[in-house]
Amino acid sequence: PKHPITVRNVLAHTSGLPFASAIEKPTLDVLPLSARVRSYAMTPLDFEPDSRYSYSNAGINTAGRIVEVVSGMSLEEFMDKRLFQPLGMKDTTFWPSEQQVERVAKSYKPGPGGKGLEVTTVDQLHYPLTDRTVHPFALLGLLFCAACSPALLPGTEIQSTGENRPVYATVRAYAEALQRKDAVAILALVAPDYYDTAGTPGPEDDLDRAGLEKVLPADLARIDSLRVDVGVKRIEVNGDQAFAELFYESYFRVNTPNGAVPRRESDLHLMKLKRVGAEWKITSGL
Repeated sequence: PKHPITVRNVLAHTSGLPFASAIEKPTLDVLPLSARVRSYAMTPLDFEPDSRYSYSNAGINTAGRIVEVVSGMSLEEFMDKRLFQPLGMKDTTFWPSEQQVERVAKSYKPGPGGKGLEVTTVDQLHYPLTDRTVHPFALLGLLFCAACSPALLPGTEIQSTGENRPVYATVRAYAEALQRKDAVAILALVAPDYYDTAGTPGPEDDLDRAGLEKVLPADLARIDSLRVDVGVKRIEVNGDQAFAELFYESYFRVNTPNGAVPRRESDLHLMKLKRVGAEWKITSGL
């Protein structure tokens, strides 16, 4: 080459190194970084450094090998000690456990006849992914392992589980129906035995399902220009019972005989739900 390959070149994919060398078969993670980078030195460049861009896994692996030589540690040890542990990235690893593999995002390819999708494997990786005899390669190994982070319910800090996702779906359906001021849709989410004491000891402001059917449409009709944000702080599921801790922030105008009055309200609320057949219904807390 006209000038030696630089660190900037290998990081920016302008080094001229190919995607991989001939020895990286059948997958890219069979040999250690030292052997792979040595093979790149014996492989012709695809183009002069700095003459153009072309994605190069060999270039990123070379950067990883530089880290190993300078630090005196393997890449996986360096990443763990200098990045993952200090940042609290407990679920980031080059070798996922069986439990972590269950949470790794799946890869897909077009289904038969180009219709739909079907699950596939990544042909650059050796399976099973838990096999510690394989060697990480610098970039794809890291990105793959980052996919092991716990999945969260959208817009929350709550870890998503098979138990709480259906409850969350009911809560979100309620929030969307409230934003639309859709009393029919809200009532469809309410259990037949709905009962709310409003948190007071006396029965004067208690509300059952029949009462809710009367007051909800009227209350929504009095409101204009509603904007409501419903944040889900916590969800607990215990068998066929559940509760969701919600934070409301709402802006609206209330129609009065003297005209519309702007209002802003915020509140921390507890919504209770129960399983009714295959669905979760609200039993109190509207």
